[in-house]
Amino acid sequence: IDLMRNKKIDLGYFSPVFYVKARNELNCKPIVLEKRLGSPYYRGGFIVHKNSKIKNLTDLKGKKLALTAKRDSTSGYYLPIAILNRNNINYKDDLNVVYTGKHINVLKSVSYGLVDAGAIKLFILEDELNKEHSSQIRIIAKSSYLPTSSITAREDIKKDIINKLRKAFLSLDTDQEGLKAMQKSGFDGFAVSNDQMYDIVREYLVDYSK
Repeated sequence: IDLMRNKKIDLGYFSPVFYVKARNELNCKPIVLEKRLGSPYYRGGFIVHKNSKIKNLTDLKGKKLALTAKRDSTSGYYLPIAILNRNNINYKDDLNVVYTGKHINVLKSVSYGLVDAGAIKLFILEDELNKEHSSQIRIIAKSSYLPTSSITAREDIKKDIINKLRKAFLSLDTDQEGLKAMQKSGFDGFAVSNDQMYDIVREYLVDYSK
């Protein structure tokens, strides 16, 4: 956001919460958002070990919960706190929260029984590389569908340039080299993005701030 504000960069790759923050501060223009497993939407959720006695969010009170990092992740921090607030659970007072740094570390911590529960972006459970751990967990709550991360342009970038960029990003999944490059980052294409898609994220941020 700072680089874009200072015109050091023209485009930014923002996860959902940080797109909303960038839009509020800079009025930047969404171009495309990534597709994972063929979809520009995903869900976050709470997981527990498959043998856990925890059945729902209320059962989490007094338990150890793994998040990713403070103020660093949509589905590993902001989203779970918003969902807990909606359920009258204060993450500071009612839970013992630990931070693992990455979503995969949250998944591993739950599967190994190091924590009682964790909050993750649920599409990582579909990754074949994570099957060893995902086979050991159970989902107890899911978020609404959220738009994925967005590639966004600075406010003063001209419309014809944005249209050319959008066309280029959308064509990547028809190009063999482009497809390989995207797959290295874990996604398989782009879809057209617009600001209204992120209204659901704004709703969660209201609950996060309660």
